[in-house]
Amino acid sequence: MGYGATADVVAGVDFVVSWHQQRGSRGSIASMSIGGSKNSVLDTAVVNAHNSGVVVVAAAGSSVRALPPDSAKADARARLT
Repeated sequence: MGYGATADVVAGVDFVVSWHQQRGSRGSIASMSIGGSKNSVLDTAVVNAHNSGVVVVAAAGSSVRALPPDSAKADARARLT
């Protein structure tokens, strides 16, 4: 298992969006496997990436058997699959 700051993940998502836009909107994919609590800043970065044309793929819920309806992982799965 790895670890890191949410701010670094957001910076990475923003980098992919910038790279995508600089290359004339050619196909770009952001593939992530992350964990943690719901975070509105990360949610906004992912929505912005999607809205800019980046395909966002995220592993979600792999460490939890049953997800509560309001969990960040449940939200991500509904939004990104």
